[in-house]
Amino acid sequence: MAIPPTVIPLSSQNYTYAFIPQDFLRGLFGVYGLGLPTQFTKPDLTFLHANDTIPSNIDPSTISSLGEFLSALLVFFVFNPAL
Repeated sequence: MAIPPTVIPLSSQNYTYAFIPQDFLRGLFGVYGLGLPTQFTKPDLTFLHANDTIPSNIDPSTISSLGEFLSALLVFFVFNPAL
């Protein structure tokens, strides 16, 4: 099972979001002969900042969960791996 792209690199408010697509979880649960639990079938966009938007090429109804972090922190940790 391939891991799909799951990062929105820079939103309109300078946040980076990582998300988990429902199809990925559906495949993961399917490996064990299980269906996708209902709590993962509704988009959880509670981490989306007020007035921030998801790019138009991503359908929010396909997202199970979403997390955010400041883009500057991502750059800091990527270029400072010893931390």
